[in-house]
Amino acid sequence: MCVLNLQLESQFAMMFDMQLSFSFNSLKEAERQLMSALEEIFKKKESAAFFFSCVDQEMHTYISDMSATEKFEYKPKSGYGRPEKLHLALSGEFAPTQDSADSYKMCIEYWDHTCRAPNPFRYDVMLFQAGSLTGQSPDIRAMKTKKQ
Repeated sequence: MCVLNLQLESQFAMMFDMQLSFSFNSLKEAERQLMSALEEIFKKKESAAFFFSCVDQEMHTYISDMSATEKFEYKPKSGYGRPEKLHLALSGEFAPTQDSADSYKMCIEYWDHTCRAPNPFRYDVMLFQAGSLTGQSPDIRAMKTKKQ
């Protein structure tokens, strides 16, 4: 059994902290870890389930570990609401699915102080076996429009 040691906090920090700086070496290490994880994900369903649960836990921890001050500081930096919850949908309609032989589709759900519980902002991400990620979201476009 292969246990993946994923260190994803810095990747989520990059998504949510516009002031973050990082080195080339840290990017290469993140890429190495991602490629190692992808190899396992595309081999076995159990590995995919484990990977996605780790991603979800890292997202949850990233937001829950932010202090109240950090959450309030996030709002003027980003122009969006104060972050409350960040999760990867693991079940139901938005659960990760293998979209093709070389890609998984997953949905990131984000709540700020303006969202009601059943209505998070959603961001669809495609994870490709080659190691690339792409994303799109009508919710993100709506957030940007609301901001202007």
